[in-house]
Amino acid sequence: MAKPLNQKLIRALIITVLGLFILTITLAWIFYPDPYKFFQYFVSELGSHTTKLGTDNTTSKYIFGIGLLSCGFLALVMAMIYFIRSQKSILNILKGLTLLTVAVGAYGVMNPYDLIQNSLIHPLGASLFVFGLDVYTFFCQFLRWKHRKIALDTQDTQKVPFNKYFVFVIFAITLKYVIFALMAWDIILPATQKVLLIAVFLGIAMLDLEDY
Repeated sequence: MAKPLNQKLIRALIITVLGLFILTITLAWIFYPDPYKFFQYFVSELGSHTTKLGTDNTTSKYIFGIGLLSCGFLALVMAMIYFIRSQKSILNILKGLTLLTVAVGAYGVMNPYDLIQNSLIHPLGASLFVFGLDVYTFFCQFLRWKHRKIALDTQDTQKVPFNKYFVFVIFAITLKYVIFALMAWDIILPATQKVLLIAVFLGIAMLDLEDY
């Protein structure tokens, strides 16, 4: 019989992933050899083999790669926890699958985008990483929306707070990003990507312990 899911451990791990990702981006930015244009460059530029100006980017590249590798490993650990302790819960299995998607995405993102062999691996990984976190947030709050009024820890009914609808803001930003990408609006895409990442991270930070 599967043991109960350790929600405190899951929350600690997902917060660690977010914190590690932010730390990775910060350090990679600090060691990026050229001026990093926040609104014009994608986050992936910090992990490039060479900068836009042709400067060697070895230090920042390795920081970026190691950080994403670590994020992917922790996401994989969380996925395994959901699978092993699913208690025959389809919802927990779905959460595990989305975290597995995040892990695969992280391993794709860690490969420098400007190397020809990564021309497909990197953008696919980036999509899986961000959208995986997006969908994970949705599954974490699914029961609250399904029943509209529920407290999973006590079974007492209560109104769903406003912050539980924030994931729909994330979906709206995601849709805009996809539309901009399809229309090849490269000028606005880097800024939209960062807004989407911030929104996804905020959505996860708003989760309550029982949501995991």
